[in-house]
Amino acid sequence: MVREYLQQEWATIGKPLSHEPLWEPLRADEKLGRLNLRPFRARGGKMEDLVSAFMESAKEFRGNELDFRAACNALGLQVACAPVGKLTWQEWRRLDEAMSAKSYPPIHHSAAYTKARYPAYRVITQAAAERLRKILGDLLEVRP
Repeated sequence: MVREYLQQEWATIGKPLSHEPLWEPLRADEKLGRLNLRPFRARGGKMEDLVSAFMESAKEFRGNELDFRAACNALGLQVACAPVGKLTWQEWRRLDEAMSAKSYPPIHHSAAYTKARYPAYRVITQAAAERLRKILGDLLEVRP
């Protein structure tokens, strides 16, 4: 099922967007991040290697609520000092309060973000991203 869904998406993605990074860490320790599909494919990445990395990551990574709350609070501290992209302290606080009341369910990208960025990525571990880099050689930069 993972392979079939990726296959459908893989067939529709275009060239990388302007300034689209290959890797975007999602945690301060960078143990988990987004591997953006467009730059990955443009640099010679193969879909089957990505399927393997995604499956390995699902087996390896075990998140927990404490880690999530720590990461969320770290973001809150960061935006309290200065906005991160378009995320302001007020917007972060509103979102955190709303999601906290619901025990932090998964949320999807906003329609505006989807329209502007056409997100196409897979969340994988840094270790899996490193294995992909080794497969592709020095073509892949794991860090932005």
